[in-house]
Amino acid sequence: MSKVLVVASHMDDETLGCGATIAKHTAQGDEVYCLVMAGNYRSPDISEHFKKAMLVLGVEHYKLLELPDMELEKYTMRELSECVEGYVREIGVPNIIYTHCENDLSQDHKLTFFATVIALRPLWDKPFSIYSFESPSSTEWSGRAFNAKMFVDVNDFMDKKLEALNCYVTEVKPFPHPRSKESLMGRAIYWGSYCGLGYAEAFEVVREVK
Repeated sequence: MSKVLVVASHMDDETLGCGATIAKHTAQGDEVYCLVMAGNYRSPDISEHFKKAMLVLGVEHYKLLELPDMELEKYTMRELSECVEGYVREIGVPNIIYTHCENDLSQDHKLTFFATVIALRPLWDKPFSIYSFESPSSTEWSGRAFNAKMFVDVNDFMDKKLEALNCYVTEVKPFPHPRSKESLMGRAIYWGSYCGLGYAEAFEVVREVK
C-alpha cells in the first residue's frame, strides 16, 4: 500500500488533472490524501461538490485551506510552502505526490507547484516521487509544451473520473471547451495512443524514485 498526496490549487483541479489516477489508487488500496489551497469565489457551493467528488473517487482524507482564489500571490512562498509542509507533518510522508505543472497559465497553479516542491525537498525521512498533472484550460493555454514522461493506465477508471467531474455542476463546460467531458475523454485517448494504452493520464516527472 502506498500513501499518495494530491496538492491542488482549487477544488476540481484534482479531478480534472488526475481523477482517474486517484480512483485507481483508492481501488488498489492506496491511502490517498488531498490538499486544496484556494477557494472559488465564483462557485460558493463548490466545497459540497468537492466532497461529493471525493466520495466518488474513494478519497476519505482531505483538507481545504480556502485561501483567496486567484490571489495566492498575496502570500510569500515561505507561507505557501509551510501550508504544504504542515499538512505533510499531519499525515506523514507520502510515497507519491501529484501537483500542478509549473508552466500552467494560472498563477495559482504555478505557486502551488513551487510551494509543493519546496515543501517536499528530499530532506524527509524517506524518498518519494513527485509528478505534475496537466490542467485542461490552463496547461495547454500557457503556450508551453506539456512534457509528459509518465503515464498511468486508466482504462478501467475513466468512468469514475467523469462521475466525479459531474459533481462539479458549475465547472463542467460544453464541448469543445477543454473541461468538457468529450474533451477529457479525447485527452485520455490521445495519451493512451501515445503510449500504447486505451486510456491514460499523463504526468511530467519532477522526481521519480523506484
